[in-house]
Amino acid sequence: MDVFIQKTLKLEVLASVVLPDSQVFTRMARPLVYMCSARFEIRSLFIVQVTGVTPILAPSYLFYPGQTTEMDQRASAMRAYGAKPGDVER
Repeated sequence: MDVFIQKTLKLEVLASVVLPDSQVFTRMARPLVYMCSARFEIRSLFIVQVTGVTPILAPSYLFYPGQTTEMDQRASAMRAYGAKPGDVER
């Protein structure tokens, strides 16, 4: 969720767990072990396949479709949260 523009995505997925006793675990875990320099034990892996994507929007996008813009949403949220543009990285 981007709290400043009030948009996100709902992902529908199929997922499976790969356990250490699986034939593919070592091969799949190798790049992760390399990245973390073996500092963290990898106990399982997840394979995730996205099967559907649905946008989720703040109600103002739906109620005022020609008037609501990401720029307006961002400005409104910045005021509401007391943030300044330099406070938030994209």
